[in-house]
Amino acid sequence: MKHIEFTGPAGSGKSTLVERLTSEHESLFSKNELICKHFSPNQATRTVMSRGGLENIARLGWSRHTKYKYFFDFAKCNPHFLSNSVSYVQKQRGKQNNKEVSMMNVMSAYQLAQENLKDDDILVLDEGFYHKTAVHAKHGELPSDQYLASMPSPDVLIHVDPPIELARQRCEDRDGTVATHEVYEQARRTKRDLVSLAKNIGVDIVEIENKKG
Repeated sequence: MKHIEFTGPAGSGKSTLVERLTSEHESLFSKNELICKHFSPNQATRTVMSRGGLENIARLGWSRHTKYKYFFDFAKCNPHFLSNSVSYVQKQRGKQNNKEVSMMNVMSAYQLAQENLKDDDILVLDEGFYHKTAVHAKHGELPSDQYLASMPSPDVLIHVDPPIELARQRCEDRDGTVATHEVYEQARRTKRDLVSLAKNIGVDIVEIENKKG
């Protein structure tokens, strides 16, 4: 299995781009598609679920039960990264917080793909390991070389970086609220720095501005 990750600020269009990409290629799977496939491996059943809006049942089953099984499977296969990620989050945010396993969702989805996708299939994550790392990096320093070496590395990292005001407007239209320009600028710098680190260790980088409304 291979995997592609997106990173970028809120409102950059990551999820929309993932949906478009995976809908055009049968061998590419988003997290949601992978979850639906897990709960209904028959294509005909998945089609019926999609038409009836029943995919929400699969997501509920995943979020409340199944993801924990795959999280612990991930922990067994990647103990060094689990330890490094917990230490890193605690260092950035302090030990008295509940964010130590904030990467649980991406860890679980990655492990689900590892155990169920074929060798030539590709997992596409709108918020992967680099993106989740960037969320915590904005609270302090960038992760160490040891952290990055232990982290599952994407085959391609797609950096979506539209003009800040366009991203902020998309967030306001979608959520009704938006962070300040300064917060966006800080998050943007952090993600750019992480993308540079990824490039330095050999990850293939794709830069997208995504100005379309």
